[in-house]
This record gives sequence, structure tokens and C-alpha cells, in this order.
Amino acid sequence: MHLSRALLGRLQDRYDALADYVRDVQLGPFADEGGYFLTEALRYDAEDGTSVPYSTWLNILQRILRVGDRKGTEEVPPGPAPKTLGHIQRLVRDPEGITSENDLSAIVMHDEGYTSPLLERALRNLANLRSLTWRSHLPFPRNALRALKQTSPSAKINIIFPEDGGNRFMPIDRTLFASPQIYSLDIYVHRDPPHSPQDTYSEYGILKECLTRGNSVKRLSLAFDGPRNFLLRETPQNGGSALLNWTRVTRGPQNFDWQDGDHFPPLESLKLPEDEYYLAKSHCDMWMRCMDWSHLLRLDVAQAAPQHLLNMLTGRVPQLEYLRFGKWLPTSNDPSWMWGNRHDVKRFLDSITALKELAFCTWDCREYLFLFEAQKQSLQRLKIENKRTLDGSEEMGLALRLLETFPNVTDVEFEILAPTLKGSWSLTEGLTPVQKLESMLKDRPKLPPPALWSGRGIPWGYADAKD
Repeated sequence: MHLSRALLGRLQDRYDALADYVRDVQLGPFADEGGYFLTEALRYDAEDGTSVPYSTWLNILQRILRVGDRKGTEEVPPGPAPKTLGHIQRLVRDPEGITSENDLSAIVMHDEGYTSPLLERALRNLANLRSLTWRSHLPFPRNALRALKQTSPSAKINIIFPEDGGNRFMPIDRTLFASPQIYSLDIYVHRDPPHSPQDTYSEYGILKECLTRGNSVKRLSLAFDGPRNFLLRETPQNGGSALLNWTRVTRGPQNFDWQDGDHFPPLESLKLPEDEYYLAKSHCDMWMRCMDWSHLLRLDVAQAAPQHLLNMLTGRVPQLEYLRFGKWLPTSNDPSWMWGNRHDVKRFLDSITALKELAFCTWDCREYLFLFEAQKQSLQRLKIENKRTLDGSEEMGLALRLLETFPNVTDVEFEILAPTLKGSWSLTEGLTPVQKLESMLKDRPKLPPPALWSGRGIPWGYADAKD
């Protein structure tokens, strides 16, 4: 249930029967009703007792950042934080007042300042809540988080960062991310452009610390978001990365940097940012020891096949049901993401006989179909992205070969020529591979005007394509 303004209002009443039926709540993104949530429902309380809406507070911060961008405040070392909103507002009116005594990271991360009396009251009335999804990179109100833990300790928290990653000028919410109720994270990680994958400033260390403390996360999806604002830029003047001052991170490898004694909760789903997470052999070996991989059901490594990770997982994830990978990484700053050899990849694939869904990307997949011998009968959904431009007859030949190779698939997507070939059916229909292909061609959209062609060739069979 998306918690709208009207619903949030009703849930303030503990005698309203609606509260008994609410099982799942979603908050954000705040684009549609942000005016209400950011001005009334979510608050920031200063240490002197004054309180302002999130919108006012965020506007103050963003204005400070813009002032800092013009003045080069990334060179300012950390110092004591302003204690009151009045002090901060004076800084906005007087840009010259931003000096080394103003630590912007401390201004942002006065954790207990983030509150929401309305959300707190609503959560205390939701005795049957099973999950709460927070679709925002803003800090979660502290009083509401405590209410959730007290009233619904078994409810799962899902965190999803919006895609406009460049707008995040705050560190990750450590209190929220360390909650023992965290179930899934779909977030992006800030890091500096590394001197090498082994040497950078990033949020990976903070994220690892939080998640190991909470010890509850089951689904982890990581993406990379580059330094798009001045607080994250490294300059010759500051002698290092401003990210260090902003989030108190330490310098190290571009990963979780596992150490002896570390323990990470067993994941059911893992998505790693392609070419942006350092998967050295030593790191993969250590990850194998500090986490139980027998629960992993979904693995997404984009269009790559990181050799050390796949070798480590061989024989350890027989229950894997979903896999996205490929042999399509023309260039890489990190050799650990490069394809090893076919025999190692086949050994890994031979060990996951329960696979139900596969997404595979490469230059010409006809060269690699032999790898999937163990998945011929188990596979139910298949997505193929073939980068090599084929002519129409070659496309039909490849599509038919895929349908013959995987006879039990019921949902397919073949991106060979434009538009993509898609199809779905039931096995009870008893369709032959040829009949499946015919149904896919029948449902294929009409070829767009020449000005919109993708350059991948004109597909065969469009004379009979539907309008």
C-alpha cells in the first residue's frame, strides 16, 4: 500500500479499522505528494528545539552546497557543526560566513534531528505490518524507526534509492542501514575515481559495518554513482578526497574489504555493479569464508563473468534460480571482471542444475550455447542479448536454435535485431519450436521508420508483422 496523504491521515486514528488490514507500506519517492510529505509529514528538529519541514531543511543544505561549489568549500577541513537552524540560516544569508568552523557533514548527519510525528503515530497503529519500503535516499525519521521496531519487530524494511543518484548529497543513513529489520537494499554507492581498484575512497566500508551490525539483509543490489557534486571531488588543494571528510570513510580497495573474523548475513540475492566492485581472488576467497552461500537464489553480474567470483561459487550455489551474466566487457579498469576461460565458466554452469531464469549477453551467442548443457531442461525464462549484427535469416536460425535447445522455456526475449523478439506461452499448449517462433513473429511490432532504425539491420519477416 502506497502511503498517501489521505491514508496517513486515517492511520493517525487508532480506532480506525483500516489499520488492522495494512500489511505492507510504501513511502516515496516523494515526487507526486512530496509537497505534503516534505513540508508536513517529515521534519527536521534542531538541537535548540526549533523544527522545520524537510523541504526547508533540504533547501538550506542545497543552498549551502551551491555556495560551497562557487567558493571551493571542498577544501574546508572538518570542524564543529552549527547547533541551530538559526545559525545555518545565517550562513545561507551570509555566504562568506562559511568557514573552516562549519563541517557540512556534521550539519547533515545530526541523526536525531530527523523526525515525523505523523508517521510515528501511524506505525504505532499498524500492529499487523509485514513490510515497509522506503524509496528515498533521505534519512528515515528516527522516532518512526523506533516505533516500527517496538510495534512491528518482525516487519521487514526494504530500501530503494531513486535513480537520480546525482541528487544524493548525504551519506548513507547509518542508523537505518544498521537496523536488524533490513531485508533488502537497492542502492548506489559513492566512491572517488580510484587511482586503482585497490586504492580509493568509498562508502563500502560504512555499508559493510552497518549491514554486519544489523545482520539481517537478504537481498543486496549495488550500483555505482560517481562523484557528481563538489563534496566528493578530489582536488590538489585538499591533499586527498573530500569524500573522506564527508562520510569519514577510509582509503582502501573498492569493495567490502573482508578481514579475518568478519561475518556477513547469508544473502538470497546479490547484484554487483559491473566493473565497479573489485573482485580480486583473495577477496572472493575471503568472502567465501565469511558468508554462507547456500541460500543464494539470484546472482546478477551484468554483462560480465568475473572469473574469481564464478570459480569461488562453483559447487556452492546449486540452488541458484536466476543468473544474469555475459561475455561482453570490451574494456575494463579491473581485470577481475574479465572472462576467464570457457572451461571454468562451464564448470560453474554445470554446478547450477536448478537454474530457472537466464539472461546472457555476448557478441555471438552461437559460440557459447554448449556451455548451457546443464540448463536445457530446467530453464523456464530466457533473455538473450546478441551484440553481433546478423541478417534476417541468421536471426531466425538463431532464435529457432535457442527454442530447440531450451524446450521448457515459457517466456523468452531475444535481442538480436530490432525490435526485440518476445514470446510467452504455456507448456500445456504443446507448441513446437517452429510454432513458438511463428507466434513471436506475429506479435512483433511493426518496423519503425528508417530514421529510427537502430543500425542493427532490418529484420526478416516484417511483411507479415502486425501494425
